[in-house]
Amino acid sequence: MPKKLSSNKKILICLASIFVLTTALLLANLISMITFPVSQSSQEVHVNSFELHFLSVNKSQNELSAKALANDYQSIGAGGFIWKNGDYFYVASSAYQNKNDALLVQTNLKNSQIESEIFSLTFKDFSVNGTFDSEEKKVLQKALTISYISYQNLYDIAISLDTGVYNETSAKLAVNAVHSAISMTLSDFQTLFSNEENEIFKNIDTTLKNIKKISTALCSGTKISEKQTYSSLIKYRYLEILNEYSLLISKE
Repeated sequence: MPKKLSSNKKILICLASIFVLTTALLLANLISMITFPVSQSSQEVHVNSFELHFLSVNKSQNELSAKALANDYQSIGAGGFIWKNGDYFYVASSAYQNKNDALLVQTNLKNSQIESEIFSLTFKDFSVNGTFDSEEKKVLQKALTISYISYQNLYDIAISLDTGVYNETSAKLAVNAVHSAISMTLSDFQTLFSNEENEIFKNIDTTLKNIKKISTALCSGTKISEKQTYSSLIKYRYLEILNEYSLLISKE
């Protein structure tokens, strides 16, 4: 075989090999992009519903009357937050995840000659639709759950204070940690979603700002009434935070 023809054949074989290899690499890369996406997106961020059991130490059909009644209870450790439910304004002492806990406290109050009643509320599930990458989903999920998480943490702090596990100083330090988490959640949310025009994002932003104001007031020790105990103040503030969340999900 002539040398020139042999040389051309080698070149063609080499070019064909390069083409096959390049095609294989491109195909492998395409398959990897389909199978292993760099950033997964989500169409929805969802928060489940939950139920809480409120212990009320008094009620009135007049809000001002209910607030006047609350002061006396705040001096003995009840939250005394005014919660509107149906036709009544309830002087809520606290809210419990477990109804048996509410019943136990109700029994203790009765032994102290204080009448009370329990009403239960379901906070409906809540969803935000859109296309979110993993970081956006994480931040949005935290923004939607920070109210409930803050309630849980503050509830635990109040219980620890009431049972002597915490003194007032250690309770205040724990409250500061809750406030820091709320502040970070608001900051992260505003970093990622400040330019969103959808009304739901504006509502979430407003709720987070209000919750931060509530936790700031708690950290500063701002009392609702002159003789209010610190335990009462913690309870009042976590009930106030729950109320903000209730208002948010009612706008959906």
